[in-house]
Amino acid sequence: MTLPPLDAYTADTLEREPALALAMRFAAPDERTSLLGTAVLMRELLQIAIGSSDGRVAEAKLGWWHEEAQRWATGAPRHPLAQAFDAIEVAPTLGVLIGEVSRWLDGSSSANAAALSDRLAPAANALADLARSSGVAWRYLLLVGALRQPVGEALLFNVLPLDLIARHGVRRGDTSSRQKAMVDFANALSAWPTPSVPSRGTRALLSFERGYLSQRAAGVADENIRLRRRDVLRAWWSAVGAVSR
Repeated sequence: MTLPPLDAYTADTLEREPALALAMRFAAPDERTSLLGTAVLMRELLQIAIGSSDGRVAEAKLGWWHEEAQRWATGAPRHPLAQAFDAIEVAPTLGVLIGEVSRWLDGSSSANAAALSDRLAPAANALADLARSSGVAWRYLLLVGALRQPVGEALLFNVLPLDLIARHGVRRGDTSSRQKAMVDFANALSAWPTPSVPSRGTRALLSFERGYLSQRAAGVADENIRLRRRDVLRAWWSAVGAVSR
């Protein structure tokens, strides 16, 4: 089976997310492909786990990914992102990742942001293995990625912790309470220290996500958040720091 080129497949994501595109420019040549592949894969799986309008649709899509992990193991992938990795080598890791996303889909709401972070740790570790980076960093990126996703009504409570749901009286169909809870969620994540990692690309990604969080925590609607010059400078400085260490 002939797969479309990786660059062509990821082009739409990079166009929608200029911060991700810039982070790839900071990445070292030997990490860029796996880092981009992991970042795009994370976004696709988050869209399934959070953005689906129906839990059954999410289950069906994850079932496809379970089959895909088996196909990677045999060297017969259908998904273009396989080209970002040694598909046969990483197939077990992909299987673990899909299993963890399925468990997230089937679970109940976490008590608070820290509990959600612990719950997502195995998935983050699998992403880190794919990107050859830090599990702590990918736990942070995974949480911010969840905050970035438009939340489908069916899966709303997979994202919001129980303490925020109770504080704001979040109910299905109530956009106002949901947005207030998301702002509080962004504030909680903003208070966490940014993980320190040697990877230039991962450091740039983390820096850009800090810029996103600062705007979201200030109440800026997701669709109005823009990449700011200060965010680019901060990411550049962070990547330079990784080189000088």
